[in-house]
Amino acid sequence: MAHVGRGACAPVGLYYSTGTLRTRKVAHMIKERLGDAVSEPQLIRSALPQQLSEHAKGIICGTPSYLWSDHQVSALDWDNVVPPYTNPTDMDGKRVAVFGFGDQKSYAKHFADGVGIVWEKMQMRGAKMVGTTEVDGYEFERSRAVCNRTFVGLVLDDDNQPELTEERVERWCAQLKKEFEIE
Repeated sequence: MAHVGRGACAPVGLYYSTGTLRTRKVAHMIKERLGDAVSEPQLIRSALPQQLSEHAKGIICGTPSYLWSDHQVSALDWDNVVPPYTNPTDMDGKRVAVFGFGDQKSYAKHFADGVGIVWEKMQMRGAKMVGTTEVDGYEFERSRAVCNRTFVGLVLDDDNQPELTEERVERWCAQLKKEFEIE
């Protein structure tokens, strides 16, 4: 059963985690561009576990940059999102797109790793991953968000390229309309 008001009534669910509210801001930009086909943005930590697989077309996942420090490996709420024990591939065949942030200068060796980590988690749950973007225009050494010389989702760098965020979101949303078949 859909949870009205909790994000599960729209064909595409929109969930995010955030540290600096940048991910929240972009989630709202995506909602504005994709309209009623997408749920209201919801923090992943307040979503019910079964909600992710209830959306008919799939979900969009937003993540902040992944934190690496001596005392903290992760700041991602997505780390706690696990499939139901009775159905580890609960996202089988559902389309999933991921967007997130990174700082290509300060964290060139871990640039936008959060995007790649969430992508990996959803792929293991059987999701059909959509929303890849080009790595052109970025300078970094390594990233878990890269597969076959392409980003596995939309990668944004508001620390070094804030002027490109809106254009990148706009282009990605046009792509998602086709990939989620919500035009």
